[in-house]
Amino acid sequence: MAEPTNNSSSKSIEKQLAADTAKLTVHVARKVITPIEIGEIQTTSEVAIYMKLIVDEDGNVLEITSTSKTMCTDPVVLQQVLDAMRKVKFIPKPGTPREVVFYTVKIDNK
Repeated sequence: MAEPTNNSSSKSIEKQLAADTAKLTVHVARKVITPIEIGEIQTTSEVAIYMKLIVDEDGNVLEITSTSKTMCTDPVVLQQVLDAMRKVKFIPKPGTPREVVFYTVKIDNK
């Protein structure tokens, strides 16, 4: 069964991302109001897809990058998860800059 979770990250990673990403705020626990729908995605084994998202003030996902921690070698499954992630909506935060949000999707179809 799928288990989307927000990841927490270390202070050093947050500092590095903040330094590397101008006009972005690193945020590790922004709440989701429209969750990811991955019920139709089929895998032959358990996979975990770790993503770095850029979310705007309206809660829309603007950019998605799969991180090096991702444990999925099937490009079709990976693309399906990334496509589903584009439909996720976070709680709006009017007046805030774009934020970096780390998000993990785990799929186990056993």
